[in-house]
Parts: sequence; C-alpha cells; structure tokens
Amino acid sequence: MFEEKPETVSTDAPMGWFQAEWAARQYLEQDGSPRVWTGLDRAARDVLALTLLLTYVDGYDRESIRGRVGRLRHRMSSDVLWRAWCAAHLETPLLTGPHEESLARASRAWQSLNSTSLSPTETAASDRHFPEWAARSPLPAWSAGLRVARGVLDSRLLAASDRAALSGRAILLVDEEHDAVGPLGRLIEVVWHPEHLLGTDPSGPLAYRVALPDGAVQLLPEGALFGLHADRLPSSQPSVS
Repeated sequence: MFEEKPETVSTDAPMGWFQAEWAARQYLEQDGSPRVWTGLDRAARDVLALTLLLTYVDGYDRESIRGRVGRLRHRMSSDVLWRAWCAAHLETPLLTGPHEESLARASRAWQSLNSTSLSPTETAASDRHFPEWAARSPLPAWSAGLRVARGVLDSRLLAASDRAALSGRAILLVDEEHDAVGPLGRLIEVVWHPEHLLGTDPSGPLAYRVALPDGAVQLLPEGALFGLHADRLPSSQPSVS
C-alpha cells in the first residue's frame, strides 16, 4: 500500500531540483536495501527527477502519494511523448526568480541523458528491465533510465493493488484454468489504462510485457500471468532470479 508519510517540505511550495532529485532517489530505494549507484541508476534518477520537477513545478497541492505515482507513470507511458513533453517544458521558462537555478540543473540533467549512452554491460546488470538487449548495442541514457523508472513505478502501483504478487517476481504463464502453459519469465513492464493511472478508473492493468528465458518479449493480456515467489518456483523450471 501507499504509506502517507509527513512531508519534510511544504507540498504547496514550488518544487526545486534538489527536492525532485531526493524524491526520485526515494522511489529507487523503495525496498530499503543498500544500493550501488550505477550509470543506469543515475539515468533512472534523472528521468524521475525531471518528470517530478516538470509535473509539480507549482507543488504537490496535497495530491495523494497514489495520485503522484499514477500521474508520473502516465507521463512516462510513451517514450516519444515523454521526450517531447520534457523538451517543450525545458524550453519554456516555467521556473523564474529564485527557482531559475532548478531549471538550469534540470536542463543539464536533460542534456546529459541525451548525450550519454550506456553499454550493454551496464544495461545487462539490470536484466529484469533489459533482458532483450544484453550483449547487444549501447542504449541512450534517457531510454534506459525511462525503462527502469517505469518499472519502479509499476512495482509501486502493483504492490498497492490485488496484483501485488506480480510485482518484481518470476512470472508463470497460465491459461483460464490457471494451469501452467508456458515457461517462467520476468515482468518488465505493465500497460495501464490512462484513466486508471489518473485515478478515474479502477479497472487495473490492460496487459503485461514479459521477458522469456530465450530473450523474447511477449505482450500478454490481463489474466494470463501468475506471480511466484522465487523460493516457490517449480523444481522442473530454471530460476530466473
């Protein structure tokens, strides 16, 4: 569930870059485990911080944590639209006066995301998000960071729903009778209905993008998946943890 914690700053005040960066780190460190910050992590942090800053330039206005996560995920649903949205907002002086420095820092992060590439070695280290690209070509930092950021927000949304068993777990493909019909895979992305993300439709996910052990990626409808804990994987199947 989304735990509502007291804010350390006023949520009605304009958001600054350091506040956005701090919030982004909290999303990435949500499991509480120590984190070694790689180039991939930094790219995801900058993607989240940019989206936070440009979405909440005037403050959270007391929006719930669930509302924020859904709104951020909605912004990131399309690679093309997210890039165009960021570029348009960074070209417009949304932050003026004492907040101009935040816009300058955001612009530098944007330039870094667009001028940096991550090697196959760096992306393969996060095989949950990049199984299909392991040992292939480099990826732009913005693209790699956006994929990880989407996965992080998907996990938050799934964990707060009746589909929590799918969050961050090995996936077994099942039929309508819940009999296994496919190999184990790994959930890499959820396809959401826009109205669900914006809180106006409780219907949940539309489909799931799943990576299979052979590197293939399938888009599967709601109801075709079953989440498994790593310690409960069938002995006849190889673990994908």
